[in-house]
Amino acid sequence: MNLNAKPFFYEIANPLGKAPNERAEDLNSLLSLSHSLSLPFILPLLSLPLSLNINKMIPQIYGLKAIEVENLSKRKGETLVLDSINLSIEKGEFVGLLGSGGAGKSTLLRILASLDKPDSGKISLLGLERKSGLKFPFREIGVWLEDELLIPHLTIWQNLWLVSAFLSIPLRQRKGLITKCLVSAGIWDMRNRKIDFLSRREKGIVNAVRATFHNPSLLLLDEPESELDSQGMRFILQQISRLREERNTAVLWASSKGEWFENADRVAIMKKGRIIAFDTPLNLKRLISRELYKPEEAPQSISLREVYQALIGERNA
Repeated sequence: MNLNAKPFFYEIANPLGKAPNERAEDLNSLLSLSHSLSLPFILPLLSLPLSLNINKMIPQIYGLKAIEVENLSKRKGETLVLDSINLSIEKGEFVGLLGSGGAGKSTLLRILASLDKPDSGKISLLGLERKSGLKFPFREIGVWLEDELLIPHLTIWQNLWLVSAFLSIPLRQRKGLITKCLVSAGIWDMRNRKIDFLSRREKGIVNAVRATFHNPSLLLLDEPESELDSQGMRFILQQISRLREERNTAVLWASSKGEWFENADRVAIMKKGRIIAFDTPLNLKRLISRELYKPEEAPQSISLREVYQALIGERNA
């Protein structure tokens, strides 16, 4: 094993100064994961150097676009899941992706997060076209997906430390970033609990921390409200507000519930793998108001859920 990996394992297994026998137990359990993990990044982590220069590993980010997608298509068997998607999101924008189950929202986010490949189309994130994973700014992207992205045999702290190593966050910054976010989320006292023993809601808030603790410039969220309680939703909304203010972070949030997007900058409505409307909430409401309501009725009184139902032909749903 690479000697550079030894301090790395020590830091993961011993973030808070455990006794030697506890360190050995944690280290053995961590090493035993290597044969069972499906995560492709676990083995490269073992030989990461400890004195990483983040500026050399992450290229400077140019351009104003957080997301630029052109003619993106994806098939799963005989089903066309994404049909020539075009989407452009500015840095700092909060965009809602509204659609029912099967509309293609999760597939689109998985492709943007490099967890799935499109059949055709072009993707640029933060001004960089995705051609080579080695040059892609993963450090600048935070991801929440419905898929389980936590390692069950590790503690909350160890999971976050592992992610921070994968993202090449310098050692001197890791503990502070993780600690600050755990305290803010109200789960600092749970940091040494293993993921296996957490409830679904507790895993949800850990996922919220994992997606945001490194202060990303782009945040991709796939229905976080499905796994978060009121405490977790307050935390993720606070994180979104903070990141947009401090980092000009762009947010793409997918949901089947329009109420989360009433204050979004723009909303994209998906149906059967296509974006059928993309505008500000007010303009979408005005469109529906002109078509379905009396002209004098205020469009603000229309909900985005009503807009969605009208546009996909489910007015009485």
